[in-house]
Amino acid sequence: MYKVLVVGSSASDVAMFRGLLGEEGAEVEICRDGAAAKQVVADNADGFAAVFILWDVADLSFAETLALFRQRLPETPVVVMFEEELMAELAGRAVRLGARDVLSKPLKAERVKACWRELAAMIDTLPEQGRKGIKESSFDPRRTVLIGDTSKERFQLLEKILRDDFRLQALYFSNFTDLRTKVESDDSWLLVLIADGLPISSNKRTITLARYFISLEMRVPLGCLISDERIPDDLKLVGRGLKYLCISSAPAVDDLSLHEKIRIILQQLFGLPPIHPATRLELNLNPDDDRILREQIRSLSKHHDLNEGKEILKHLIFSFFDCSSATVERLGQGLSGARVFLLHIIGKKSYVLKISSDESRWKLEEEVRKHGLAMKYTGRPPLRVHLPTMQSCRNQKSEHIASYGSWAAVCYDYLGDKEIGGIIDLETLLIGSPEELDKKTSGTKLHDDLFASGKPLTKSRSDIFEGFLGWLCKEWCQNNRKIRRSAKQLWLTENCPPKSYPAVPPYRLKENEKGRITAFLGSKEAERVKQLMPNWVEHWEKVWDFVDKDTGATDLSALDNPVSVILSPAHGDLNANNVILWLEQPDHPLLIDFPFFQDSGHALQDIARLEIEIIYALMDCQAENSTSVQVREYDPSQLPLWLQLIDHLLDENVWKRKKQWKKRGTTDNIKHCLDLIQRLRQKAETVQAWQDKPTDHRPGFFAEYLPVLLYYTLREIGYPSRTVFKRLLAVYSASQTLTQLDRLSATRPRT
Repeated sequence: MYKVLVVGSSASDVAMFRGLLGEEGAEVEICRDGAAAKQVVADNADGFAAVFILWDVADLSFAETLALFRQRLPETPVVVMFEEELMAELAGRAVRLGARDVLSKPLKAERVKACWRELAAMIDTLPEQGRKGIKESSFDPRRTVLIGDTSKERFQLLEKILRDDFRLQALYFSNFTDLRTKVESDDSWLLVLIADGLPISSNKRTITLARYFISLEMRVPLGCLISDERIPDDLKLVGRGLKYLCISSAPAVDDLSLHEKIRIILQQLFGLPPIHPATRLELNLNPDDDRILREQIRSLSKHHDLNEGKEILKHLIFSFFDCSSATVERLGQGLSGARVFLLHIIGKKSYVLKISSDESRWKLEEEVRKHGLAMKYTGRPPLRVHLPTMQSCRNQKSEHIASYGSWAAVCYDYLGDKEIGGIIDLETLLIGSPEELDKKTSGTKLHDDLFASGKPLTKSRSDIFEGFLGWLCKEWCQNNRKIRRSAKQLWLTENCPPKSYPAVPPYRLKENEKGRITAFLGSKEAERVKQLMPNWVEHWEKVWDFVDKDTGATDLSALDNPVSVILSPAHGDLNANNVILWLEQPDHPLLIDFPFFQDSGHALQDIARLEIEIIYALMDCQAENSTSVQVREYDPSQLPLWLQLIDHLLDENVWKRKKQWKKRGTTDNIKHCLDLIQRLRQKAETVQAWQDKPTDHRPGFFAEYLPVLLYYTLREIGYPSRTVFKRLLAVYSASQTLTQLDRLSATRPRT
């Protein structure tokens, strides 16, 4: 017997694993958290066949536990489970930490079993009795044909046609008794075919065929396989409704005309689902063993089935391209839950396929609408020709949005196509390891800029980042033809309308965003770590009271009173994945994903969004700092340094200065993040200083900048994909920002 370790605090999940893996012959050991798992690993010298662990953001030792498994059990496959909405952020991180596979919650029994059996096949520990029925247990009766026949050659031919042309499954039975037992186990089998000559059991002779059909005719759709055109006399007792398929018991399996004949009969006579051209599309995964890619595809299926997910993907691809084969790679997955794939079509360019559920179709509609608008404000000849073109659909109601089942998709040209030059995103540039950057940029101008002789890599990163900021200001924020000032109220307590991305200001949170924020403030994970935050109750109450308002004023004149704000084109969601650099022309960045685009939005919002991205998504994540860099985001000893950083940045008199750190800890990356933010803030200050005429009543920099920081900081509290320590930091930062706004309000009377 082999042992499996399950680490998780959910009683229902633990019970599921104990039952399912027990059925497979495994001995299951349970640990409630990472701390307990350490001791169990230490006490089990023989190790475990596999480990299943729940990604618990409230478990402070989670990342350390994964590192322990990688060190102490290097050959043991580890599977990480987390909530489905966390797939976007955590799947890639889990694999980098050593996970072999990922499962999304809520867990499904068939998916857990399939995952275990893949592992069992790999480690060769599944006993013979466990191997029996593995293939059969995964069959969906609604898409399965049961075939009773003594000719295995005939069954193999039918199985191939059903699989390749109808995407159906087939099960083989050599006698009627076994076939009837299977039929009676479920009442939703698609079709049952019984061949002439089928014996009643493995050791009894054949009886009259008519009795087989009469005993089953009220249960399932039936058909008869005959070896020649002559229909057996006894079948006349069954009636005229019985359908026949004539195939020799020794068929010519390579005869394509026979294949076509069988396909037509199965479709027309037996009413099998019509063949769609998309089902014949050959879909390849690159690499084929990319487990995160496979999980993304599985997530398209209601049954979490990889093949069903592939079928959905094929239909969406076929909606854009009439092709016979395609290759997909993993690109990423946004916080919105969209699945994003890199698509290669033979004889064509490469493309980006972005898929959302029908519930989020409105986001794609916004993206299509804003895409054309944004294109007017991006790019400059001759590089404008490289801006992504949105592909048109074939045979769809919408020009640019394809639909299949419960999914919708849009498709763009891929900007990193080798024919027009490679690309790199800002996140990779800022936190990628030297080895990764060297590999991605080798032989390009960006490589020369990054690895200039005698220049530290951190300095090169900062200089390229500042170059991007200069481009952004030149194109949008400081372009006299595109900017203006207007009196606006900065904040509304009323909920932002759902399913919309309105221009800002005023800034306001959606109802679900407020719900996620208050859910964290009242959560067990926040309760567990609150002692790490000085004056937690004060910060907790200040943030809760502000977010909980949904009518009336904020009672902060700095937010409630109209103020002159600077307006320009704005991306609206300028995170580090939406900024793209050409490897050969890094001085001309590109922006992607425009559903939030505003042709006249707050000019400071994109800059403030990048500041928040640096603090909460990139800080203490740079790969060259240490071999345990992935764990540092989970290290509570870093929190005091982060708090000092926030205090420094929120002090209007000192934020431009160098910081003297009061606490011990690893400060290399924090210092670099401070440098990036100071460069960014200086650009923001220059942008904010612009005015139409000298008589403009322009507010101070902090008066216009802090409300934007508050908006994006509050949203960080609600992101479950952030570590619990980063979310604590966001609570502290939001509270301190409100304190600063209260001070500013004291100098400005209410109007």
